[in-house]
Amino acid sequence: MSELKDQSGADEKRVIAAEGRKLISAIERDDFVALLDEKGGEFDSPQFAEFIVKRQQSGTKRLAFVIGGFAGVSEEVKQRAHLRLSLSRMTLTHELARVVLTEQVYRAFTLLTGSPYHKL
Repeated sequence: MSELKDQSGADEKRVIAAEGRKLISAIERDDFVALLDEKGGEFDSPQFAEFIVKRQQSGTKRLAFVIGGFAGVSEEVKQRAHLRLSLSRMTLTHELARVVLTEQVYRAFTLLTGSPYHKL
């Protein structure tokens, strides 16, 4: 997991552009990019686990989840994304989205390994 420092400034367009450049430079060419977006598609936990296993089976070397900053993400980042994923129809802060995403990734791997952590 890597985290880029938030940009600050009064001009949201400049903040989005600066963060976008940083995000794009951190994404490798072969990464499968899932952009967290409140307007994206939703998975339940078993579907999310299945998504991860399908990415593994397809030869994805790295699955990159991108969480934008407070101002959103640049068009360049949106264009780079293979998938737009919503964690909730409610708006979450990017800090809270990181916690929810981390828990869901953990839950997905417990499902895939048959751990009793996730109960249906």
